[in-house]
Amino acid sequence: MGPSSNGNHFPRFGGSGPQVLVFGDDLTGQMVHGQCQSYGAHLGSCRVQVCGLSGLESADLVETMDEKTFRDADGQVCQGLRRILRSAANSESPFELALLMAGSHDLSDARTAAAAIATTIKCMHTACHCEQVRTVALSVPPNKLLAKGGRYRERWGRANCLLKAWACGPGGDEGVVGFVDVAEVLPLDEFWDQDGLHLSAAGCRRLGEHLQQALGSYLAKPKPRKQPNSLSQPMPMRLELPRQDAESSGPRSRWLFYGDSLTAGYHAFGRLFAPYAESLGQALEVEVELWVCGLSGLAALELLEMKSSARIRDAVKRTGPGIQRLLQEHSFEMAFIMLGTNDLSQSEDEEIFSAIQGIHEECHRRNVFTLALAVPPSAAATKLQDISAIRQGVNRRLQKWAAGNSKTHFIDTDRLLPFQRDSELWELDGLHFSRKGSQELGRGLAREVAALASRRSERATDSTESQEPGKRGREEPCSERANEKVNFGNGQDGMKAVVGESMNWKTIGKVLRVKDTLTKDVDYHAFLGRFRVTVVGGPAGGQRWAEELLGRFYGRLLALKGDAGSLEELEGFLGGEDGQVSTTDALQAFRWVLGNYITEDQSKSLLRTLAAHALPDPSPVGRPLGVFEFLSRLDICFQQQASLNSKGSEKRLEKATPWARSVLARLGRLLWMEDAEGSPKAASTRMLQVFRFFDKDGDGLLQREEFSQAVKQLLAEYKEDLPEMLKAESASDERINELVDLVDISGDGMVNYLEFLHAFQPVDRTPGRGLRCDLMEQICTIIWRNKASLLQAFKFVEEAECEASAKPMTGRVSKENLRRTLKSLNASLEASQGVGVHGAPLTSDQIDILVDHAVFDANNTLDYEAFLDSFQIVDMGSTRESQITAMKEPEGSAGSAREARETSADRRSSSGSRSPQRMA
Repeated sequence: MGPSSNGNHFPRFGGSGPQVLVFGDDLTGQMVHGQCQSYGAHLGSCRVQVCGLSGLESADLVETMDEKTFRDADGQVCQGLRRILRSAANSESPFELALLMAGSHDLSDARTAAAAIATTIKCMHTACHCEQVRTVALSVPPNKLLAKGGRYRERWGRANCLLKAWACGPGGDEGVVGFVDVAEVLPLDEFWDQDGLHLSAAGCRRLGEHLQQALGSYLAKPKPRKQPNSLSQPMPMRLELPRQDAESSGPRSRWLFYGDSLTAGYHAFGRLFAPYAESLGQALEVEVELWVCGLSGLAALELLEMKSSARIRDAVKRTGPGIQRLLQEHSFEMAFIMLGTNDLSQSEDEEIFSAIQGIHEECHRRNVFTLALAVPPSAAATKLQDISAIRQGVNRRLQKWAAGNSKTHFIDTDRLLPFQRDSELWELDGLHFSRKGSQELGRGLAREVAALASRRSERATDSTESQEPGKRGREEPCSERANEKVNFGNGQDGMKAVVGESMNWKTIGKVLRVKDTLTKDVDYHAFLGRFRVTVVGGPAGGQRWAEELLGRFYGRLLALKGDAGSLEELEGFLGGEDGQVSTTDALQAFRWVLGNYITEDQSKSLLRTLAAHALPDPSPVGRPLGVFEFLSRLDICFQQQASLNSKGSEKRLEKATPWARSVLARLGRLLWMEDAEGSPKAASTRMLQVFRFFDKDGDGLLQREEFSQAVKQLLAEYKEDLPEMLKAESASDERINELVDLVDISGDGMVNYLEFLHAFQPVDRTPGRGLRCDLMEQICTIIWRNKASLLQAFKFVEEAECEASAKPMTGRVSKENLRRTLKSLNASLEASQGVGVHGAPLTSDQIDILVDHAVFDANNTLDYEAFLDSFQIVDMGSTRESQITAMKEPEGSAGSAREARETSADRRSSSGSRSPQRMA
């Protein structure tokens, strides 16, 4: 059986049997001495066409599937996959089967996640199935690079596991008729070329003969059902779902799905479409007619402006009507509206919300009930702070508006489809849902719709019953509350005992944001510490200058690189010869880092504030501290200040995935908790011991491998205390590397003690156990609770002064009288509360701390009403809500075909895509 020319540079191998396409990269059909060497040449009597495209990744093969001509890395002229299939379908011999093998070049770029590789390969299969061609999925082949192990081998294994699970599961129902593990057929020995990357002639023969034996069973299976070309269909596209009862008659409910490319189901770089409406309809057990109008690349503001247009052209040249025109021509009972993604990079949250609201109101005018789907997450919305803040702002406004509007209902898409790196639910661009992601969203929405319909039905029943004499409406069943967003687990009964049965659990989780970002369980430390009393800075009230200076000081220490951040250097810099930080040592360190303008009094104020944020007892300011206890206090104060800083939280959290944040929080608390005998662990001493234990070479720094081993050992040690979601991924080298990158704040490739302490030291502490940061809150709370008494005392003191000096009252008090009044309050509280045996509520040092936070003018007086107003209950998590809870975006294109990818991207951009944020 010899090759023959097909006019497309790629050969055909003769035979009289069914026509088979062998498609993939250069392992599918490499050229050796001008001859094509392919496993397709050994498929028996089948008519085989081989198309092996050198140097291209699976993503390139998907992007070019509709191209008439393009060139691969060797300059060969090629046709795209779908072009080849359709050309054959229009001839007398269409393809009966396609054998697809790709992915080797994708692995060469470490930035391409395993799930993205599997997803793009699946898109190739889906393209074949849409043309009624069965497919056989060949795994990503092995090669010599696997011997290195590490992340490359892990990504190769995960990509193949995902591909196999799909091919043998859902893919089998769609048109995949077989899966072949190439590594099992061709172990890395005589079947591979000398370069260890390509198949030898013997390898091609063995693989071809192995496939030839199964061809009969592959071809005996039914063909996939014909699917329409979504690109050519006008919108709204009507999805035809089979009726449960073919004999049923009468009008169906009609639902509209309106939005951008995420509604259209845009995936495979816009070559395929899989709207979430389809899986929603399949999951619901109701007769319903689904109409989809998703206009790719259009912003909500643009769609509102063009609401009356009969024909809107989108970024992939499909057309659809404006919402007003659509509602005039067709009647609907319900509309799903998901918009806003394309607005995030160019508009403010208020503008975006108003536009989305306008789209909903067009539906409400036609008596169409709407479901307001939140602006979905994406890689950009988790990586870029401004995009994240705008998205969250839009969603908060949308949720609040929907809560007071009986014609709409808000659904949090973040909960149904959270963004995660290396997830099968997202495309390579990190912006669009994959086909599986759209299906997952549809099934999740089906559950939401069913629950909503059930609630509305029960309310209608309750309303009817309540009108009958002697009957009352029933309360909403507990089973619905159990399905709310927040999972309180076994602690739910305890929380009910505290806050009562009527507490809105969904609101707690959504508004207070007290969940572990990975497991979604409520973090009770965060719940209890979300609201605290503290000093709110301002021009007339209290100041936080001490906290800000301490934060700046510690931030600069965190930036130390290399040996400058080692244990030896830190001890020498802060503790001198004795390893103790005296007041003199602290002054010198503050001046060295912050500048010589720091005075002795300011240094003492800094140490007092440090003590207030860190100690369970009022430590004398003059007592020397060990270097590592001093650093531990600094870190607590730094983290506390970061949570109040309106400019943003710690930069390290801006790139943390939910897994990483969960690991840091849980391991941090476990390291600081009581030991097995119930005695408290020795605070900073414990952390120092742990650090030194893993510092095998004793250089005072954890090299990358040392830190990696430390995390693995800690995860193994505390395995029983970790939730299943952490256990499942704890041993992953990729996850550990992610954590190392996150903790290494200075970016020098090593983890010093400050970075280690900062990573694993949680802000909260159990009262009375080692270090904690609630003493400052205790001081402020005493003042806050006694504002009225203090105000009267200040007025009395000022009135007495004014009578003696014949001056009018101005609402100001001197520093000495402030101190005297606070001491009087202290004595009064001690007497009235009967706490004499335990000492006064405030110590002399604590009173000094309060005076430090007061704002005095040139005459050494302060506005006492403004001072008292500066003590307020503060939401410690409010600023974090507008910040990024970041995770790294899977960084785009990969492999040796980068130039081809960039050329293709430029081509897409010129056809209507304005930016990665504008193709949803």
